[in-house]
Amino acid sequence: VTAVAVAPIDLDEALDVIAGNESRSVQAWFCDPDAAGGNVLPAAEDWADANVGGTVNAIATAKIEPPGDNPGEDPLWDIVVGTAITATTGEIVIYLNPYVDVITP
Repeated sequence: VTAVAVAPIDLDEALDVIAGNESRSVQAWFCDPDAAGGNVLPAAEDWADANVGGTVNAIATAKIEPPGDNPGEDPLWDIVVGTAITATTGEIVIYLNPYVDVITP
């Protein structure tokens, strides 16, 4: 893991974990504080994308609202990933929710 963030990215209020690595992958675990047996963090990832473009160096979360939305209308957090492709190039990948919420592993 080269980058990690915590934010409520699924439809409940619990904080979820987002991680990125040097293998062009971003994963998310949707945490559930009410899970049976006290397993708040799932053992298996809930969502992943293995094509972010390079080593994940940074992950941020924010409510990035599309044009035309009323401010504050978007209830879901989005994921912003910064990657390094080479020593001098990189890219920013933005996952707009509900994209992360509808993908299943």
